[in-house]
Amino acid sequence: MSKFGVSGSPKFDLLNSDFGWGKGRRMEVLSTDDEKYSMSLCNSSDSTGGLVVGMSLPKERMVAFATIFEDGLKL
Repeated sequence: MSKFGVSGSPKFDLLNSDFGWGKGRRMEVLSTDDEKYSMSLCNSSDSTGGLVVGMSLPKERMVAFATIFEDGLKL
């Protein structure tokens, strides 16, 4: 059985946080575990209210996911 990890949250807005060196322009969530299935979520810097979704899947599953996702956008 495969595990699927999810990280990040648009509710915890790190993109607009200032840690002393200015507001961020881009944010990416990285994971360094052995999982091959993961997803990350964060706010978009390109549009207000936008969401960036990062996916990490084996190639065959990524192709299937991309096809299903693209078909869903056409509805």
